[in-house]
Amino acid sequence: ERVANEVMKFAKRAASDKYPEVRLSAAVFAGLAAPMLIRNVRVGRARDGDLPPLGLLEDMTQLSMKNIDDESAGVATTWSATLARCLCASSEYGKGVNDSKAEEQASRRSADVGDDAIVPENSMDLASKLKAFSGSRRGVVVTTSCSSVPATLTYLVGQFVKSGGETAANKCGGSFSIGGRATRIGYSDTIIEFLRLQSAKGDYSSVVAMPSVLEMVGASFDNQIKKKDGGYQQLLRERDFYSPSSPHASPSKANAKPTLSASFLNMNSKASATADSSIGRILTACVLRNISQSLSESDQHTLLREMISLIEGGSERLTRHQLQVLLIEISHLVIALGENCASSLADLIPALRDCLTNADHGVRHEAAAAFASISNPFPSSGRVFVIEALGSFGASMDSILGLSQKASASTSTTPRKRFGRPVRDDKRDGSSETNEELLRCQASVHGNSLAVSMLMHEFPHT
Repeated sequence: ERVANEVMKFAKRAASDKYPEVRLSAAVFAGLAAPMLIRNVRVGRARDGDLPPLGLLEDMTQLSMKNIDDESAGVATTWSATLARCLCASSEYGKGVNDSKAEEQASRRSADVGDDAIVPENSMDLASKLKAFSGSRRGVVVTTSCSSVPATLTYLVGQFVKSGGETAANKCGGSFSIGGRATRIGYSDTIIEFLRLQSAKGDYSSVVAMPSVLEMVGASFDNQIKKKDGGYQQLLRERDFYSPSSPHASPSKANAKPTLSASFLNMNSKASATADSSIGRILTACVLRNISQSLSESDQHTLLREMISLIEGGSERLTRHQLQVLLIEISHLVIALGENCASSLADLIPALRDCLTNADHGVRHEAAAAFASISNPFPSSGRVFVIEALGSFGASMDSILGLSQKASASTSTTPRKRFGRPVRDDKRDGSSETNEELLRCQASVHGNSLAVSMLMHEFPHT
């Protein structure tokens, strides 16, 4: 225990050194010493004033979390690896405690011990919590919550989302922390290293971690981006699409200049437009890429089928960021597996066709890139799609012109007012469905034309 205390003192002192080489060595040393900081004390034999079993490990975990956004990229990456090792040690300790409790309960049942002599499990947990938190000077918040692999992964993903974007994220607390996007980069590196260590043990499959990893760009992340963008749906309707016959989507309204006061407020606001959405997607895609690289070929097939099942009808269940991340990794897996993924084409191609008509421009672009990756090992499938897409352009353009004229005719008159209140106009209410259909047709034409243009570049190479 005395050696462990000296290790902590040395790590804290070296982590605040002004030279990055010293901080890097401190991070490497802390990562090697992290698994040895757990105190092996039997339940009921701890003395008053002693640290809990995970007390020193909690201190090392907190030290690592404060330095994952170091100004030196190499130091920050090494502290992220140290944090992953600390969380692996805490999850292993929690697994051992849970297994020992289960064995003890099983042995008591087999021995037919009376109900009065058995201590309830809830009371034992309460006593251990009181001993850990109130009976000692330091709490073990992070290591206690990360008592298993799923709980640790959920905690890291939650910290990734809560840290905020480039302009909202605060410094983690280290002497050379910079905050901003470095915080999310540090947590993503921690997730990658944590999953790599768990996969190296051999008793954990990284495929089951995919749903938790996708929550890095889930609903909470999407809500943050929408608040910063000032409402994604409004931006989508007014700028991404333009109906030439509709007065409600004129270029003058879509490109109206903001007032001077609004520009000043946006310039000085922490919620100004940044690259948070693209950074979040890139980091999540890197995590998925490392997961797929660590899998065997059979497990990669399983991962590909899981991703295809997620994007089938994913517009209602997944966010636009999650769809883009999945499509990016599908493109990589198709290239990696080559002709061996022929059995998945029957489900993959219809799912990609649906993504080509998605309302989000990024989803359509990644779906087109996925079609281009399919044409590499399967050029005949790409040619069939190009022929079908070119044949459908004429009908789609006729539909767009007809719907544009219908939308213009239904919204040409101004709704009357009665006693200062607008009167419901059935024609105007019916035009919303027409506008929605018009947007879908425009998205379909853009997605298919984008896919055809990418496939035409791939055909000379196939």
